[in-house]
Amino acid sequence: MGFALFVLGCLAVVAPVQAQTFSAADLEGTWQVFQLATPRGVLTGVDVRSYSGEVSFDSTGVVTGVSTLTADDGITSYTVSGNLSVSIGGVVNGTLLLTGVGAPSGALVVREARLLTSRFTLVGAATVLGQVGLFTFVKRDDTQTFTQTDDLGGDWDYHELTPSTNAVNTGDAAWTKGSITFHGDSGCTEADLDRSDGTVRARRSDGPVSFG
Repeated sequence: MGFALFVLGCLAVVAPVQAQTFSAADLEGTWQVFQLATPRGVLTGVDVRSYSGEVSFDSTGVVTGVSTLTADDGITSYTVSGNLSVSIGGVVNGTLLLTGVGAPSGALVVREARLLTSRFTLVGAATVLGQVGLFTFVKRDDTQTFTQTDDLGGDWDYHELTPSTNAVNTGDAAWTKGSITFHGDSGCTEADLDRSDGTVRARRSDGPVSFG
């Protein structure tokens, strides 16, 4: 299967929250960045790129400190500068300049991304080095600790976008959705997942490790 992006959402009932206001100060801190990038027009799985790294912002949304992104080849890297703005409703816009280290420079242009109410996640679409794709920024909090059993174990919603796949309409984009259970004590997973063409990707009835 080609490169895939999946998003998990906890299956829980959440109480309604009061209207919140946002500002650039919510960006202050260091964020882990992951960006998918696809060329415009016809493409195959090998054309999909990804970039990851860390970007730090001050309380005005300006990039600060040592902020870098690295391409999926593990070699090509960029230093990051620029700034993002945040509306009162949590809509994020702006341009991050990417200065190539031994590679052509460019930019990561964010348009109408969303800062989630937790203020620890920023999601949206961006143009990076002339290619388009989805991205996530997740704020680091070194005071927090996590465990597999307490924080991963349980039932989750599963949504996957696959730009190119051999399972559905070879070479075309597809999606998979359903639910997945992580067994926190062992790390094994079981799932009920269906592809966009109606075929089955996984079933819990196949056993306690039906999805790895």
